[in-house]
Amino acid sequence: FCERIDKQPASPIVRLIRYSYKSMQLLRVILYLFSMPLSKDKKQKLKKLKAPKYNPIKGIDSSLFALHNSNEGLDAVGSGPISIQYKLAPLPPPLLQSCMDMFEDNMGQLYSDSSWGLNLPEKRAELDHNDARFLLVMSGDDDKKEGSLVGYCHFRFDTDDDDDPKELVGYVYELQVSKDFQGHGVGRRLMDIVHEVAKKASLSKVMLTVFDANEGAARFYNTLGYVIDELSPGEEADYKMMSKTM
Repeated sequence: FCERIDKQPASPIVRLIRYSYKSMQLLRVILYLFSMPLSKDKKQKLKKLKAPKYNPIKGIDSSLFALHNSNEGLDAVGSGPISIQYKLAPLPPPLLQSCMDMFEDNMGQLYSDSSWGLNLPEKRAELDHNDARFLLVMSGDDDKKEGSLVGYCHFRFDTDDDDDPKELVGYVYELQVSKDFQGHGVGRRLMDIVHEVAKKASLSKVMLTVFDANEGAARFYNTLGYVIDELSPGEEADYKMMSKTM
C-alpha cells in the first residue's frame, strides 16, 4: 500500500496519508525506546537473583568428602565403601526412581495426611527440575556396580519468596535417608555440605520446609541451628518454613 502511494503524484491527500503513516512509525519507535529502560531494569533485578550456574561443590574443602571410600564420621553405615556424589538434574532414570521410592517410603503418609496431599507426578517433576542439585550418598554393593542409594539431599539456589523475592538463598527441598541408615549421621553430613555450599556461594541463609507432624525432623533441624523463618505462614498452616543464617 505504501509503495503504491509513493509512486503516485504527491497530491494533498497522498501527502497527508504519507505523513500520517510516517508519524505512526515514528511514534512506535519512540514508544519502544521509552520502554527499553524499564525492561533492562527488570532484567537486571532478576539477574541479581538468578541462580549461579557454576558447580557449587568446586573449591570446597575436600575434607567434607571424607566419606569417599570410608565410613569415617558415621556410625557403621553398611559394610561397603561410602561415597558422596554431586549431580545436576536430570538424574539417570534408575537413580531418580530410587529417590522417588525413598521419598514415598519416608514421607508418603505425612504428605497424604497433610493439606498438600501426596502427588507423586508433581514430586517427580520437582526432582527432575532443571535447577535441581543433588548430593547423593552411595553405598558400595558387590551385586550392583553403581552401588545403592543410602540417602540424598535435593537443594537449589532459589529466591526467599516467589511473590516478592528479595535475596538468593539455598533451599533444601528434600533430605531423605533410607530407614536402614537413619540415625548414623548421614543427614547431618549432607546438611554440613549444604551449609558450606551456601557460604561459598555467599548466600545469606539456607531455608527448608517441615510439616508440623514431622516432629523428629523439626528437632533435628533445631539441633543444626534452624529457627522459624519470618516468612513462615501462621498457625493455621500445617507446616513451617525454617532457616539458618550463614
